[in-house]
Amino acid sequence: MTTTKNSSPIVSLSNATFTIVDSSYGRDSFSTQTNTSELVSFELKDVLIPAQSAVANVSVNLDYKAGVDNTQFRNILPVAEFVEDSLTNSRNPNDFYEVINKNVTTSLLNNPSFDFTSVLDFASITLDVAPNSNIPFAFSNTTTLSADGTTDTLVSFELKDVLIPAQSAVANVSVNLDYK
Repeated sequence: MTTTKNSSPIVSLSNATFTIVDSSYGRDSFSTQTNTSELVSFELKDVLIPAQSAVANVSVNLDYKAGVDNTQFRNILPVAEFVEDSLTNSRNPNDFYEVINKNVTTSLLNNPSFDFTSVLDFASITLDVAPNSNIPFAFSNTTTLSADGTTDTLVSFELKDVLIPAQSAVANVSVNLDYK
C-alpha cells in the first residue's frame, strides 16, 4: 500500500493492510470538498474472483465527510470481510470486472448495516488484476461512488512492446478508459 503524508498503519493482517490518511493531502478530484476529511483505506491481497478466474489486489477507500465525530467511524474489519466475500462470491462468468466492481461498491455504500451514506462523501474500490487466461496483461479497474449516487469508473492498462510498422518502432501503450 502506498504511504502518503500523515498516514499511519492501524493494523496489519496476513492479507490486508489498514491505514487512515489525512485526505487534505492529494485529494481525489472526484470529491469537491475543500474541508479536510478523513480517508480510511485498506488493501486486500490476492483475492480470487471466481467470475473471471483471476486474482486481484483490492484497495478500498472510504472518504468520510468533513467534521464527522470519531464515534461515526465504522469498524473496518466487517467492511473488509464484506468486500472480500462479495468479490469471492461473484460467480457470473459473463460479468466484466467493471460490472463486478460497480456492484460491490454500490452494495458496500448502500449496505444498511454500515450506514455509509450518512457519513461518507464517497467510497471507491480498485481491482488491480494480475494477467490471466482471459486478459493476458495486468490492468486496474477503479469504481468511485459518491453518497449522492454519482459514479465514476476508470480502467487502466498498458500494452508492452507494441510494434508500430509506420515508424519501424516498438512502444509501450498506456490506455485509460474513464466511464462517467
